[in-house]
Amino acid sequence: VSQITLWDEGTTFQKSFIKELCDGLIELRKSKDERLRNFVWTTRSTTALLDEEIVEKMNRSGLSGITLGIESFSDAILEKVEKRISVDSNYEAIRLLKKYNIISIGHFILGHVQDTNHSIEYTIESAVNSDLNFAQFYCAVPYPGTKLHDRATSLNLIRETDLTKYELSNPIMDTMHGVSHIEIGNYRKAALTKFWTPERWQKIDELLNKKGLPNNIRKDKLKKWNSKIKTDFIFK
Repeated sequence: VSQITLWDEGTTFQKSFIKELCDGLIELRKSKDERLRNFVWTTRSTTALLDEEIVEKMNRSGLSGITLGIESFSDAILEKVEKRISVDSNYEAIRLLKKYNIISIGHFILGHVQDTNHSIEYTIESAVNSDLNFAQFYCAVPYPGTKLHDRATSLNLIRETDLTKYELSNPIMDTMHGVSHIEIGNYRKAALTKFWTPERWQKIDELLNKKGLPNNIRKDKLKKWNSKIKTDFIFK
């Protein structure tokens, strides 16, 4: 095995865990076995815990890419959805990953209950203008049994009741500030088009080349992403 993806909800929720993991992988990469020396891994993280010490250590341990739950570039929205991150922590994580040439993938949710046209448009523009290497834009989905579903139901915001369509690529509900689910779907399509520019692809090509990673990304699939298509191919 030359690569693994640690798809753990809390890879970097505890600094003691991630430091111990990285120390072990750093030792592994000192092996005389070429497969181990070139071993790489990917994972996911909250931006709040990615400080310089952690990112530097992750880089030395062979981390090639990381998925970030950025969600929004609005502190008001992040607070309303009870995320323990901030716009500042989002930008700092992106900055550090760029500094250490670690591939960054930002995940965003459009159409939170409290979202406005302005907050959605600002999040999209901020993502487009950021140094993220990849970005995925999702629609807020009020899955039954969640707080979001209860809130959206009480406000009569849910517009799609066919549960087979409850996927992150599908707009399901309006926001309490008048953004319709149709608009949210259109925002998501526009975000994908705006983000994936020729300049973005060129930067990705340069970064993969610098890291010695093959570039066989299926651009067509990436731009047409829906929740049934996994993005593991990004790192292969």
